[in-house]
Amino acid sequence: MNKAYLVHINNSYVRDGDIVPEELFVIQDITGVVREKQASIPDTLAGMRAMLCVKGNPSPGCANA
Repeated sequence: MNKAYLVHINNSYVRDGDIVPEELFVIQDITGVVREKQASIPDTLAGMRAMLCVKGNPSPGCANA
């Protein structure tokens, strides 16, 4: 991954004539935040899989299914 951006609506935008997309949307570079969180993704996914595989709630791919 090279860059990650969050694009959201500029809630202070006021349309006057044609919509100006560069003013309507705010583009925020969140690359640093995403890179910091990347290392925790495998553990987070493992926890989610474990939750889905609890007894009484079998899911495809679970040992107790």
